Amino acid sequence: MKSPKSAAAARAAAVTVTLVQAWSYAASPGAAAAEPPGLAVVRFAAEPASEWWAFQGVDAARDLFAGELRASGKYRVLDRSELDARLLEHKLTGLAGEISPAAAVKAGRLLGVRYLVTATLTEFGGGGRRLLGLRAGRSFAAALDARLVDAESGDLLWADGGRTEATIERPAKRDEIDEPAYQARMYERLLAPIIRELARGLVAAQPQAAAAVPE
Repeated sequence: MKSPKSAAAARAAAVTVTLVQAWSYAASPGAAAAEPPGLAVVRFAAEPASEWWAFQGVDAARDLFAGELRASGKYRVLDRSELDARLLEHKLTGLAGEISPAAAVKAGRLLGVRYLVTATLTEFGGGGRRLLGLRAGRSFAAALDARLVDAESGDLLWADGGRTEATIERPAKRDEIDEPAYQARMYERLLAPIIRELARGLVAAQPQAAAAVPE
């Protein structure tokens, strides 16, 4: 029969072994959850472009798309300011819209990301004016095509598009229009819902992108 001191020493030794084993497991490469793969949302293209899109809309659209993907937790999304700084540094500021496989691979290597999201605004505006008293309601439409590209192979992994229409009130007299506010309202009513839907579709269609690629 072991003495109380011997039993206590044996228990202490067993606890030490258990702690060492737990630490060894936690320190092993596969124990912790793998970091999500890197992703960059590059500058969106537009056909046709507009002044509002060039100076406000394009960044708002990219930020919303990136934010939706970041919130999914499946990607490590590069911040827009950091992304644009890197593209400027490597003279890749023309990277926008539909890009070639070679350009995608080059950008992925320089940016340190596995995936690139590109998009093209194919419609943003409208017509069909109708008068309602002193105000005019105008029918507008927006359409956006988005793509997910593997930045290691240049392969297109996913592509989808969306379109929406809405009637948005505006003053009948041109000098009463707050154009920036009106364009922002068009963006919220038309383009933002498309971006959110496309981002959800991308995440749902690419479950394998949740795991980082082994080194």
